[in-house]
Amino acid sequence: FYELLGYTRKEAKDSNKNSIIDFIYYKDKEAFLEIVHNIKGSAFNFEARMVKKDGSLIYCLINGNDTHAKDTSQSVLAVIVDITEQKKMQEMLRMDRERYRIASELSHDVLFEYHIDSDVMVYTERYSDLFGRYPVISDYVKECSNRKEYIHPDDYGIFLEYCNALIKGKDFITAECRVKDRNNRFIWCQMMGKTIYDEDNKPNRVIGKMVNVDYQKRELDSLEYKATRDPLTGVYN
Repeated sequence: FYELLGYTRKEAKDSNKNSIIDFIYYKDKEAFLEIVHNIKGSAFNFEARMVKKDGSLIYCLINGNDTHAKDTSQSVLAVIVDITEQKKMQEMLRMDRERYRIASELSHDVLFEYHIDSDVMVYTERYSDLFGRYPVISDYVKECSNRKEYIHPDDYGIFLEYCNALIKGKDFITAECRVKDRNNRFIWCQMMGKTIYDEDNKPNRVIGKMVNVDYQKRELDSLEYKATRDPLTGVYN
């Protein structure tokens, strides 16, 4: 216990630290005392921050229960585990999720996460706004024919190739096709995805985005028409 906090027994005693409560961070003391005083025969599980000799904090998980001696005196038996690294990892994961959430809210693109093993596609809420359909799709590749009506007939082959690349976990995936929006109008969309691999280097999921490029495509088609046609007769120049 003393080594965990960077002390020797003598150093702790000389610092007038004679009780576990003397090592607990001041913001956690009240909650810790309340739990210990209200054990009443049950086990307890509590997280508390403790102050090391150098002033830094560590997170500790305290598991224990109370015992009664023959003379009816009460004591608490507990195991204290340093969980600082786990807490740091939890915070990193929380921050990653928060960054992802903020990025999806600020982006006008549809972000997606495709789970290869379960064949489930998960879009952000922007998907529902743009296409008017539920953003979580099961059997995305297996039942891709069920979404044939939402893909322009001329682009269905491209969509099938895109689905095949998803399920195979191709390293980088990109495709452009026309998709029916919530107003039953086909709009050009660009799909881009990057595959993530697990610890065994097996494709696990694809993270990507779906971008509405309809305006750009139609603008490009218009410019191409003007560049190749006579403005009066419409025939090729």
